[in-house]
Amino acid sequence: MEGDRRHLRIRRYLVDVTKARNTDSPSDNYAFAYADMQTAEGIDRAARVAILADPADDSHNFVETVCRNAGLIVRKFTDRTQARRFLTRETGVE
Repeated sequence: MEGDRRHLRIRRYLVDVTKARNTDSPSDNYAFAYADMQTAEGIDRAARVAILADPADDSHNFVETVCRNAGLIVRKFTDRTQARRFLTRETGVE
């Protein structure tokens, strides 16, 4: 499957977590951004990721922050239209 993804050049992802709270600890979130995402095979560090969360759920805020601080193009949204806009515009960094 990885070969298929690279062939298609998919570099923009919408991750819908509206029904899933982030239950990882801050240290787990930090390790995800600074270790897992940096060393995992097949991770495209230039990919643009929109995290769509429930407006009442702030449990994904820290993972967004550490991912962005680690140089990943990740933003959390509570509005699907704004998330799509982020994914479809030409530049992803604000």
